[in-house]
Amino acid sequence: MIHGVRDFVASIPGVFVAIALGLAAVVGLSVLVGFASEGWEGFNWEVASIFGTALGTTALAGFTGALAQQTSSDVRATWALAKTAQEELAAVREQAEASWEAAAAARLSAEASTKPVLVGVPPDPGIPGIEELGRVLGTMVVVAENEGVVTCSVPMRNVGLGLAIVSAVWLYGPDPPRWNGVASLTVIPSGEQTTARFTLSRNDPQGGPIIEQVLQARSFSVSALYTNAAGGQETITRLDVHQIQGGAWRVTRVHLCDPETGEAYVSSAPAL
Repeated sequence: MIHGVRDFVASIPGVFVAIALGLAAVVGLSVLVGFASEGWEGFNWEVASIFGTALGTTALAGFTGALAQQTSSDVRATWALAKTAQEELAAVREQAEASWEAAAAARLSAEASTKPVLVGVPPDPGIPGIEELGRVLGTMVVVAENEGVVTCSVPMRNVGLGLAIVSAVWLYGPDPPRWNGVASLTVIPSGEQTTARFTLSRNDPQGGPIIEQVLQARSFSVSALYTNAAGGQETITRLDVHQIQGGAWRVTRVHLCDPETGEAYVSSAPAL
C-alpha cells in the first residue's frame, strides 16, 4: 500500500505533462479544422469549437478509461497485498499457538518432575508373619488400645518424583470432628515413607467420641497436607482405612484432594 502511494506521487509530474500535451493537441487540431472549414481563407469558430469539444470529450473518455484500468490494477494489487498480510498473520498466529502449547507442555513436565504424591503402603499378603513384621517395620496400619488409650499408625509412601513436605496430618471417623496427629517424618524423598501417628483417650471429650465412631464403623480416614520442596503444588492425600476379616486394618482407597475445597479430583478403586 505504501509503495502504491509512492508510485502515485512520483507519477504526478508525468500526469500533468500528459494533460498539457493532450490539451495542446486538441487546441491545435481544432484551430486547423477551423481554418480548413473556410478553405484556409477565414476561421470558423463554431466548427472549431464543436470539433474541439468532441475531441476533448473523446480524449477525456480515453484518459478516464486508462485511469480506471490503473485504479483497477491498484485495487487488485491492494487486495493481493491484504490477502498476503492475512496469510502471514494466520501463520504468525499458528506459530504463537504452537509456542504456547510447547511452553505449557514444558511447564507440565517441570511440575511433574517436582510433584510429590503420598499414597498408602500396600501390604504383602500371603507371607507368614507379615502382620507382626509390618507392625515392627511400620509398614502396616496399626490400631491398638491399652488402658483406654488408642494409638493409630498409618504409613504413607511418596510415589511422586518430588520431595514431599508434610505440614499436617489428621484422623476422622464417619462424622466430625477430626483429630490432629504427627508425621514420623515431615520431609519425605521420592520412594521413601512416613507414618501418621495418633493417640486418643476415651476420657478425652473430643477423642472419646472419635474412638467410638471408629470402632463401631470399623473404618476411619487419615489425611495429610503437603507441598513440594518449593512450597508449591499443595495437595491433600486422604486414605480410607477399613478393618477387614481377621481384625487387621487396611487402606482400601486413596484420594488426592484439592486443598481449597477438600474435594477429591482423583481416587483409586476400592480394594476390600
